[in-house]
Amino acid sequence: MRLTENIIETLELKKNLLPFRENLRGELGELILDSLQPAENFESLKKREILLREWLDLTDTQGEFKFNAGVEPVSYMFANAKRSGILSGAELLKVRLLLNSARQIRENSAGIPEKYKNIDALRHGIRDFTPELEALSVIEDSGRLADTASAKLFNLRNEIENLKRNGRRLAQKLFEDADISNMLQERSLSWRDGRFLLLVRQEFINRFPGLAVERSASGNSVYMEPKALSNINNNLIIKSKDEQDEERVILLELTRNILSRENAVVNAEKVIGTFDLLCACDFLIRNKKWVIPELTKQNFFRLVGARHPMLKDKAVPIDAECGEKFSTLVITGSNTGG
Repeated sequence: MRLTENIIETLELKKNLLPFRENLRGELGELILDSLQPAENFESLKKREILLREWLDLTDTQGEFKFNAGVEPVSYMFANAKRSGILSGAELLKVRLLLNSARQIRENSAGIPEKYKNIDALRHGIRDFTPELEALSVIEDSGRLADTASAKLFNLRNEIENLKRNGRRLAQKLFEDADISNMLQERSLSWRDGRFLLLVRQEFINRFPGLAVERSASGNSVYMEPKALSNINNNLIIKSKDEQDEERVILLELTRNILSRENAVVNAEKVIGTFDLLCACDFLIRNKKWVIPELTKQNFFRLVGARHPMLKDKAVPIDAECGEKFSTLVITGSNTGG
């Protein structure tokens, strides 16, 4: 049967899931828990029970199942990426971390015995992401594209670094020139908006051989571009623009590849989240000494040592049954009523 939102709210079913939420390790587990609804029929409920029992038996015999459950969801980014055609380096890094976690699960569960059919079915929900992971290896841990992402990018960045070295070398000569250094607010080279500038004292603006660019925050000095550095600055701006264009080309191609596997990535998120929820269930069952109830289609129930989950250790355990000897059960009292 399907429960309405009013019934779910009245029974505080979502509040009763709080112990599970507290023991999840990542956002994907939270998404699975939030999307979870009461089973609509016995078959659906039985399937959940079998999956959980398989998991407990697997971890009993094989040990803790290791994977990174703390990865962030990425599928929410795909809608914008379809419109813009591009994911940033930081966003692609998140995708890589998720695919790595998916690969962990795929590899670690490859040798599980055939009897764990439901877990194996989950595992098969994760596709092979080897080509995508190889392509995304050009993303550094900072989210920046590595110099080796393409030959063109490598050459451009080398040219930019050479220009910067030449700029710093010319600036050092200016610092050594007494006529120039006396006009400076400070003997240091500034980098602003992609250009090398020097901070010149206000009274020397008209005498300094260069172009005024921007007044300092104090108003007592001005950032100026020396004529000696103008060619280097112009070349830096051109090469930096070429670098940005090449980075965009690379990011567009990486994004296109990821979007072509959208369904597979979404399925991987669901599997990682489900494994995280199973881990939380495993922890609670073992540490709280919970017991998975035996399910039956017969119209009765028997609870032994039952406690209200929200009352935790404050609850007094009780035995309760209904449906065999009698068909009506009245619940009263401050503890049992809970």
